[in-house]
Amino acid sequence: MRRVLYLLVLVLVLALSVAYAQEVAPVFQENFAEGKLNGWAGANATVEISKDFAKSDQYSAKVTTHGSGWNRIEYNFAGKLEAGKKYEFTVWLYHETGENLEFHLVRKLGDNYTWLGGNVVIPSGQWTKLSNIYEVDAHTNEWLFFVEVYKEGVAYYVDDISIQLVE
Repeated sequence: MRRVLYLLVLVLVLALSVAYAQEVAPVFQENFAEGKLNGWAGANATVEISKDFAKSDQYSAKVTTHGSGWNRIEYNFAGKLEAGKKYEFTVWLYHETGENLEFHLVRKLGDNYTWLGGNVVIPSGQWTKLSNIYEVDAHTNEWLFFVEVYKEGVAYYVDDISIQLVE
């Protein structure tokens, strides 16, 4: 009888562990480990793969800004995120401008922009996590997620991007 009870407890613990692991696993991860942008693009900025600085592995995305606003790296998550669900959006950022820069996480849906997290100061010379939780809106063929900075002529690096379902 005792063995059956131990076996039942073991099966229950394993089942809960698997369920928990599935719940906390990111629905999207990008660390540019293969040296490719994998659908990430730039707007008012040049985006390229770089070995200059990387948070993990050997590559990151280097974003070089061209104007004073809307300098961003972006990805279209249409069809990849479920409307009405809450997700945690996380990116790691790095720059060596010698000054603190304010970065923003933004969602673009048609002509509608929503800040997912903004005015976060990223210090020069230090990988810094930028993260926020957001409930995804209903969408069709566009649900752009992007990281931006309002500074012309700077290069910043993006790595270890993840999106995790939280509710």
